[in-house]
Amino acid sequence: MGLSVPGLVASVLFYALIVAVGFWGARRRLDRGRSANPSEDLMLGGRSVGLVVGVFTIIATWVDGGLLSGIVEETAVRGVLWCQAPVCFALSLLFVGAFFSGPMWRSGYVTLLDPLEKAFGSRVAALLFLPALVGEIFWCGAILNALGATVSVITGLGHVTCVLVAASVVMLYTCVGGLYSITYTDVLQLVLMFVGLVRNPALPDCAGKRQLILIPELQQNFLGNLEFNAMFFLSCTREKRRCIQLNVFQRVLSAKTEFRAKALPYAGCVGTLVLCLPVLLLGLVARAARWQDTSYTSAAGGTRSPLEDESQWSLLLPLTLQHLTPKSVSVLGQGAVAAAAMSSADACMLSSGALFTKNVYVPLLRPKASETEKVWVLRSSIAATAVMSSAMAVSVDSVYGLSILIGDPVYVILFPQLLAVVHFPSLCNAYGSLVAFLVGLALRVIGGEPVLGLPALFRYPFYDETTQLQLFPFKTVAMLISLATLVMVSAVAKAIFRTASLPPRYDLVHC
Repeated sequence: MGLSVPGLVASVLFYALIVAVGFWGARRRLDRGRSANPSEDLMLGGRSVGLVVGVFTIIATWVDGGLLSGIVEETAVRGVLWCQAPVCFALSLLFVGAFFSGPMWRSGYVTLLDPLEKAFGSRVAALLFLPALVGEIFWCGAILNALGATVSVITGLGHVTCVLVAASVVMLYTCVGGLYSITYTDVLQLVLMFVGLVRNPALPDCAGKRQLILIPELQQNFLGNLEFNAMFFLSCTREKRRCIQLNVFQRVLSAKTEFRAKALPYAGCVGTLVLCLPVLLLGLVARAARWQDTSYTSAAGGTRSPLEDESQWSLLLPLTLQHLTPKSVSVLGQGAVAAAAMSSADACMLSSGALFTKNVYVPLLRPKASETEKVWVLRSSIAATAVMSSAMAVSVDSVYGLSILIGDPVYVILFPQLLAVVHFPSLCNAYGSLVAFLVGLALRVIGGEPVLGLPALFRYPFYDETTQLQLFPFKTVAMLISLATLVMVSAVAKAIFRTASLPPRYDLVHC
């Protein structure tokens, strides 16, 4: 694929516009005067985000480029039944609004780990930072992968180059303005997403493109092949895997009032479904297209269809827009995907930096750190997250595979502990947390992960030998066992120390 000068110019202008808006948002922060807690202001925007802006930013954050690219990839390759991510993502936001928004906002927490640090202590919270960090790197990697694929198709530049440039741009304005910059860029990016996705035709109906779609084949095979038991188990497994994504809590905790904190996830649920529907239709277009009659040429092996080349699956969204839609639709659509990716990548970087600064660096390393030091640690952490996520983005081929991995460490390890400390704090302590951490991690690892090349050490019921997939919801089972372990071990530890079976001096974490 040769260099496209118009595409390169358009990409440069797009990045310049986003950076300019991000810097303007940072300037607005300075115009408000000097704050007593500038580091916390960068993390939460001074807890001053209004309802309308908050709705814009939570939708823009949740509907990321990895999700959009993954929808097209899964729908085109396997069929609609396999593409469960949009519904599951929307349900996750409902879960946040129903169970976490109110209690956490009322407690005045800054990060997701604050209630865990309050319940278990700073050392245990620092350990729990690790699965949170892994989840953010997976998500940011999926986003940058999708963004790099889109920009690569637009400009003709290499995928790695596009990923690195995109990560650098996002890191730049996030470091400068924190949530202030992210909020204003999210508003712009959501407008671009709406124009590029919702207001454009989902099926090619002009510029001579309709004849490229095999409508009869689409009608007969749009669902794909998925047995009922597999569909049921996959739905159970994925339903709440992103229910405690870190950057969503940043949006909730940055709201001005408790009502707004509760309303944001519900509005985000509706917005997620609205923006994902046209992308699902694009996946169906890619599934039924006569690719051999388009200008598409694969870089690997000269195949005439990206569906036949697994290395091209992550590029299906930009390729569909480029070859199967009119030029105007293609430009707007690919701009929308780029906007979706950037609006979520910045949130990932900020949330990871906030967790490290607030829950690891300050309590364990520098309890008396100045606000200036905290700000620079936050910025350094954002940069480190950008580097690690970029490495993940260029090392894994499947965007959908990365999107599936996003919630695993958080769902299996963090979710049961957060649920317990928010709603049942008297039933858990640090001993239960540590054992539950190890049990959840072990159960997740033995289930294997094809995306990372990890073999299944234990094959649960309904294991598919052909695809090497665990169709049994073993991750949900691991989460439930981790929750039960937390409660039971906490009760045992409490009984041991309170009945004087062991002297209090042996209680190292003060349960």
